[in-house]
Formats: sequence, structure tokens, C-alpha cells
Amino acid sequence: MPRTYEHLNRYEREVIAQMLKEKYSLSQIGRHLGRSPSTIWREFRRNRVRGRYYPRPRKWPGSKPITASSKASKSDGS
Repeated sequence: MPRTYEHLNRYEREVIAQMLKEKYSLSQIGRHLGRSPSTIWREFRRNRVRGRYYPRPRKWPGSKPITASSKASKSDGS
């Protein structure tokens, strides 16, 4: 039977952020959420800047959101 995967939801990301602030390990966070520690590690690795975890991807300080117009300008060679 194939495995099914679910993305982390906003609540889970907020829990990860809070538990990291409270110095819980990635394994402890995974157990608390019923997720694999490797899932928590990948989430942390993808959404950190200078070692700090941001629960909302692409909303890091100083970053610009990706918009349809910015994608179009890149594809037309501008």
C-alpha cells in the first residue's frame, strides 16, 4: 500500500516555532505532533534564516513575495 503524505498545516508550523523557542528537540516536537523527526528537520531546514525558524515560507524579513508579474518578467528575458 502506498504511503500518503500530508503537508504541515499552519497550526503545526506555529507549534514548531513555539517549541523551538522553548528549546525542545526536533524529536520531541515530532512526537508531540505525531510526525517523524525527519519531517520536522526538513521543515526547519527549509524555513530558517540564520538559524532562526520562520513558520511561514517566503515571509522572511526583507524578502519580496513572488508574484505572477515577477515570474512573467523572468520568463520573457527582461
